[in-house]
Amino acid sequence: MWIAACCVTPHCATTACMPTLRSVVPDNIRAEMARRRISQQALAEALGVTQQAVSQKLSGRRPLTDQEITVAARLLDVPAGEFFAEPLVRSAS
Repeated sequence: MWIAACCVTPHCATTACMPTLRSVVPDNIRAEMARRRISQQALAEALGVTQQAVSQKLSGRRPLTDQEITVAARLLDVPAGEFFAEPLVRSAS
């Protein structure tokens, strides 16, 4: 059975428990950057912004634009839609 990573109980489907797109997208971009060992500076250069701006966007303090998400997807060689998928974990059952 697959459940949301934000909660370990399969019955929980409240909106309070579900992460928002504002947090899911940056979290997924950050995770993919870590997997591929891509720095914030490299993403900043691809986006044409400062590393500080990327840090703010990946922490959720500033929103990512559709264009920035597309550029990040190209840099990380993944479909942009994957950034919108809620992270899933495998439960014991």
